[in-house]
Amino acid sequence: MVTAVLLAAGRGERLRPLTDHVPKTLVAPGGTSFLVRWLDHLRRASVDRVVVVGGYRADQVFEAARARAAGLELVCVRSEAWASTNNVVSLLAAAPYVQGQVWVIEGDLLVDGAVVALLDQPDVLLVDAFDPSRMSGTTLSADEEGRVAEMWVGARPEGGLGWKTLNLSSLGSATWAQVVEELGALVAAGEVDAYYEEAFARLLRRGAVSLHALPVAGRRWAEVDTPEDLEALSTWFVDEHGDEACAE
Repeated sequence: MVTAVLLAAGRGERLRPLTDHVPKTLVAPGGTSFLVRWLDHLRRASVDRVVVVGGYRADQVFEAARARAAGLELVCVRSEAWASTNNVVSLLAAAPYVQGQVWVIEGDLLVDGAVVALLDQPDVLLVDAFDPSRMSGTTLSADEEGRVAEMWVGARPEGGLGWKTLNLSSLGSATWAQVVEELGALVAAGEVDAYYEEAFARLLRRGAVSLHALPVAGRRWAEVDTPEDLEALSTWFVDEHGDEACAE
């Protein structure tokens, strides 16, 4: 059993004005929304269940998901406090609906199918070589065999390049149980503004879980946060009935 959790609760403030009237996950690079692209990827990957967590304009998200979810078991979960909390709360809201291996996906990513295929392996975090000129967010260090040594929600405090997470992870059921417990502890402590990666980081520091960094090795991916990010991708994707292709 594989459950994919698609986090789509945020407004996408930095992508305004495009998100003034539609949620970020329904913004459509190349004519096809993030949400549709992900549901098509997950169908092709034979995922058993998809849990979509919505917040901002959640009804629009859920309606679009239901319209594209043929062949998928779809669960729609509303993150009621989306406007005043971060994705630590959204991921915890999905927990009661997860069974088996879980893929954690942030809904503002564009990826090729070759990237999705890497998620078949449990207890992996997909990463790329960190380029500070064009990347931000969670970084990590790993040993020569790929075992994650430490994770930082932000740049490494001592500097250095290391790896940038894609915000795509695949967790075995035992690891997921540990993550859920840590998410609950963060929320109970009032740390509702945290990113869910903070749970991963704390578990790694305690040695409670073992995760591997899996490089995407040139496979195509992009995170879209701003209109400029979207414009930069204008020649990457074309609409072909919901599938992506590299534009000539």
